[in-house]
Amino acid sequence: MKENEKVQELHGNDRVILWQNIPLASPFAVFIEPSSACNFSCCYCPHSIGHERFTREVRPYGNMSWETFQNVLEQMCGLKETLKLVEFSGVGEPLLNPRFPEMLKATKQSQCTKHIRMITNASLLTPEIIDQLIESEVDSVRISLQGITDASYKKITKRDVSFQQIMDNLTYFYQHKGNTQLYLKNINIALTESERQEFIDRYSEIADRIYIENIIPFFNNVDYSNIIENDQEDRYHRKLQTIDVCPHCFTDLDINIYGDISVCGQVNKPIVLGNVANLTLRDAWDSQERKAFLIQQLKKERHLNEVCQKCQIPSCSLASAEDIIDDHTEYALKQMES
Repeated sequence: MKENEKVQELHGNDRVILWQNIPLASPFAVFIEPSSACNFSCCYCPHSIGHERFTREVRPYGNMSWETFQNVLEQMCGLKETLKLVEFSGVGEPLLNPRFPEMLKATKQSQCTKHIRMITNASLLTPEIIDQLIESEVDSVRISLQGITDASYKKITKRDVSFQQIMDNLTYFYQHKGNTQLYLKNINIALTESERQEFIDRYSEIADRIYIENIIPFFNNVDYSNIIENDQEDRYHRKLQTIDVCPHCFTDLDINIYGDISVCGQVNKPIVLGNVANLTLRDAWDSQERKAFLIQQLKKERHLNEVCQKCQIPSCSLASAEDIIDDHTEYALKQMES
């Protein structure tokens, strides 16, 4: 693939050496799920397993209420330190929540975080919605694309989608984006070899960053045996390595549509610390239950936890070498227990 300065992994680059900073006084990031519903049924996502199984194994389709969001926002402002990131994503499409642009705007006005990010499949974008997103001053928008043709969208999402309409809206977005950074991400299984170069060449003109990610076994209830093309590489095309200590639970909290607070982004029966209706994010972060979970990770006993047993996210989706704790668990344990 030709050199292009916009081709970059879409995660943040301002990493700290995690093991040297354990335990953190506050989370670096909070991930908020505005909606658990989605208008796509992508083959690599739990929405592909059908409504009945999804409702039983993940959660019913729904949107985060404004009351729950207000609780989350108030509690993010009550953390000991300002967040580095608030991301609106989760297992659904955020734009299905009719009050989503208001959530972005309220979060920006609260000044509880240094960066606000959202992830969307872009199919519901219109110039009117785009104007609302830009007005909210969201810092970055990640667009998850599923190929560059209507046929690839049909194959991946099981929906009839006009790719040209999506690109027309994204062109409008880029032309009017102001300070918002627009990131385009595609997936390897939706592109032929020639289309991968075409994607980079054509669509980097309407993006601040652009990237093609490998599909990884992210969800335990999806059969990836006929989906993954290269099981020797991680999400970012690096050689796969085994990571014993999951870094995500040391840095993040996840909030689902109901306001449940979990220690990681695992969607299948995650470890829930409580609900924002009766437990603050600050108290959840400092809880003995979370501390015990982290110590289990540092002792490299994650296999004893049913939530972690089948999870391959640490090995397949490690963002940076600075996040690796495996070789420094003895030091981190002493810090945790001091």
